[in-house]
Amino acid sequence: MISHRQITSEEYRFAVAVFGNTLPPKDKLYLTNLSHGGGHAFTWPNLDHSVVLNLDKAFENLMAITNGSYPTCGQLFIHEMAHAWQIQTKSFTLGLLCKIIYSDWLI
Repeated sequence: MISHRQITSEEYRFAVAVFGNTLPPKDKLYLTNLSHGGGHAFTWPNLDHSVVLNLDKAFENLMAITNGSYPTCGQLFIHEMAHAWQIQTKSFTLGLLCKIIYSDWLI
């Protein structure tokens, strides 16, 4: 079953400690339990200028998830928020989408 929600104030404050005021507004950030390629998290811009962080199993408790690639709690979340930051600060979202699709799925 697909689950989704907006980012919490606590999660947003954690990300702001890393990115400052350069992130999309809190009310434009959504989280889901979706993934691609066997459990890989990914972040995607929406046409309404919101951003969706698809976090697989980290969706349930993103501040507590660790694994071989992300050994520190919250590291996966910050990695995906870096993509949200990129989406927020890049002026050509369509080009960014093409680059993401090409690099993640076609190679």
